Amino acid sequence: MSQDNRPTPPRDEKIARWLAHSEIRAVVERYFYGLDARDAQALSACFTPDAYYEANTGGGRRIVFEGAEAIGTTLARLIGRFEASLHQGSNPAITVEGDSAQVDVFAIARMVCLLYTSDAADDLLCV
Repeated sequence: MSQDNRPTPPRDEKIARWLAHSEIRAVVERYFYGLDARDAQALSACFTPDAYYEANTGGGRRIVFEGAEAIGTTLARLIGRFEASLHQGSNPAITVEGDSAQVDVFAIARMVCLLYTSDAADDLLCV
């Protein structure tokens, strides 16, 4: 028995759980790399074809996409508006149930952008 009086899982189950968590962490790391490299293919590879993506972009704004290809290409396009970025995540909350998993990750994103002075619609304004 474990200290909290729950039965201790068999060794193979512990190893399988550790491997699943490790593989999921690796996907999160590839995801952050894909963002900063502006690599739509690398980003798409982080998701299953039926994936659902939801993120809080600050100020109460949310973005939602569905499907690996749509997620990857849209994120690469959006992040491409910045000159450079650096994403750092920590403490992913990973839940594995059978053959599916959910991950919640908090991240710090440092974005570098240029301030344009014209009124052109494509100009980016960062405050």
